[in-house]
Amino acid sequence: MPRVIVDNLSLEQVYSVTVQLPSSKLEFGSIKKGSMKIIYYAINQSDGTYNYAVEYADGEKVSGECGYITSNEIGKSFLLTLRPERVITCNS
Repeated sequence: MPRVIVDNLSLEQVYSVTVQLPSSKLEFGSIKKGSMKIIYYAINQSDGTYNYAVEYADGEKVSGECGYITSNEIGKSFLLTLRPERVITCNS
């Protein structure tokens, strides 16, 4: 099954991370600094982009989109990396 990985390399606590897929939504909850969480998702997705929203412990929100998703991508890994100074990168 395909998966989304959120790796918190930032120096701060993250209150919540949400990744919106074309056909579903993944909610990661809080992620401590230096921690990683993984959620697997159904392969039956419409074509589209990964849209993310990150809320930091102080209430600031950062959102964006990156990467592309299509149906039946068996074994795909999408990595969302939270870096210092609230820089967010992704790669699949």
